[in-house]
Amino acid sequence: MQNEQLAKIQLAIEAEIAAVYRNQSRKFALDNGHLVAVADEGFLYSFRTELSINIPPESPISFYPADGIRCNGIWVSQNDFDVLINLEKSYGDTVSRAKVSADMTYILRTLGECPSHMRRG
Repeated sequence: MQNEQLAKIQLAIEAEIAAVYRNQSRKFALDNGHLVAVADEGFLYSFRTELSINIPPESPISFYPADGIRCNGIWVSQNDFDVLINLEKSYGDTVSRAKVSADMTYILRTLGECPSHMRRG
């Protein structure tokens, strides 16, 4: 019975992932970016936004600077309209404008990674 329930959950998660890919995540505007720190893990930037963006911390993102090439990153946090993101590459000390989108399948894929001990019947 448990394996049947897990299989149904897995199928539902896969259906949700497919729906997200069909309706790609929208891009959110970021302004007034400043390099906060440099570490082995990447480049930490702070930005301002006009919206409260509902992206969970540690979600993978795509970063689109107004005058540069897209790169991958991680959504670190948001406090009101202040955003922290960690990027794989540096864009210098300041970034006037950019856009960001989240890979909303991240949470679904994480849920779909059912631990092997739960699959035993």
